[in-house]
Amino acid sequence: MTKTIATKSTAKRAPRSSTKATAAKAAPALVLNHTESIDAGDLALDELIASLNAPDEILETPVTMAVAEAAAPIDDAMLSAAVSGAEATEIMVAEATPEGVTEGAAPSGDGTDVVALPVIKEKAAKEPKAPATPRKHYTDKTERLKDKLGAGLSEYSVLTLADAGVDEEELKVVMEKTMDIIRGLNKKESNWAVKMIEFLAGKKSSISEVTGTILKLLHTDGYISTGNDGNVFKTLVARPYSPGSARAMGGNNVGFMKDLKMIIADGKGKFIANPDSLLLMKANSMLFAITCDSDGPSMYSITMKYVPSWVPQS
Repeated sequence: MTKTIATKSTAKRAPRSSTKATAAKAAPALVLNHTESIDAGDLALDELIASLNAPDEILETPVTMAVAEAAAPIDDAMLSAAVSGAEATEIMVAEATPEGVTEGAAPSGDGTDVVALPVIKEKAAKEPKAPATPRKHYTDKTERLKDKLGAGLSEYSVLTLADAGVDEEELKVVMEKTMDIIRGLNKKESNWAVKMIEFLAGKKSSISEVTGTILKLLHTDGYISTGNDGNVFKTLVARPYSPGSARAMGGNNVGFMKDLKMIIADGKGKFIANPDSLLLMKANSMLFAITCDSDGPSMYSITMKYVPSWVPQS
């Protein structure tokens, strides 16, 4: 007769819920050849506890190795480009090497292979510019004439032969009368007058086109006349100036010439040259050369001594 002995595990185990305890009691006992009966519920619980106490399994992530792609085959074009680049580099190095230097050669030690480097001159420091001369401002045109001409103003203040040859005291009076005449001109007339006097005195390199044209008309026509039918207006419009400009500039020039006694009225609506005008004599000597074409006094030609580009040569 076989004796069955039921044994219980003495290992410590965690408390179980009532449900698990009920299930364990209900499980049938295992009968082994060793005549020991083991509670099936206790064995399953021990295996669970053992699996929980086992160390975590480390999962290794596979490493994927990049495989280099096969190099593209070298063709003739690539080889030619590489050779050309090498040749260009060699030429550039050769050009940068001073003459007389052998590449890779050891120094001679006697100085014969020393190549002087080019001397780089330092730029000279720029000298500071001289301060600009401040522009002078005059109260009127006569102050400008006095400043520009200085003592030479007396020569251009005597307007006619009747005032020439006066003594020093009388000359001062004559000069002041001439300055009063210029002050009495309108602004445009005084501008034209001052520019002409500065030219006659050598302070300007050119006489104005309008003034020169009117002075020549005194010679070619023997007179000057104003208005739309006058030779001054017609000549200036043909230059060409606009009718308004020709009328204004012509009138202002005739006006200052009359007041400075360069021209006189002939009583017929025209102006003729004043034979006693010293300013007109000076202008004629600087501008014109009069030559006779025949024995007759009326047959003459006029050429300009001073010929700026604007002067009509008719």
